[in-house]
Amino acid sequence: MKFSALTNYLEKIEGISSRNDMTQVITEAFNDMSSEEMSIFAYVLEGRVAPLFVPAEFNFSEKSLITLLSQYTKEKVVDLRSELGDIGLVTEKILAKQKGKDLDVLTVYEYLWKIISVKGTGSVKTKANYVGDILSQLSPNEAKFFTRMVVGKLR
Repeated sequence: MKFSALTNYLEKIEGISSRNDMTQVITEAFNDMSSEEMSIFAYVLEGRVAPLFVPAEFNFSEKSLITLLSQYTKEKVVDLRSELGDIGLVTEKILAKQKGKDLDVLTVYEYLWKIISVKGTGSVKTKANYVGDILSQLSPNEAKFFTRMVVGKLR
């Protein structure tokens, strides 16, 4: 499955307030996925990339993301963040003209693990490089959800 399809499901879920309707969309998504993609989607819905017993924290702050996004625009990202109220919407706006490379879910998931795996001295810079690399390959909508995942603010 393409990551764009997964983010389309996340977009649908975000716009729903009824728990039953959300369940219906999640069921529809599961029907379109392989078993491996189902696991990934289930973790993503929980705001994680692995079960709770696996130590898997991004440790990449919104402030680090704002610094990274500042490289893509002349606008003040902090002001955009205050105006829009969501770092994902800021990312989407900044990358509005970018065309994604139509990556699959497993490729994006591998990037998430790369970010989690970085530890020690210089880890923030290395993580920023990984995030910047993947953002350059995603469509604006995909980037919106990816950044929300990384900073732990998937709604």
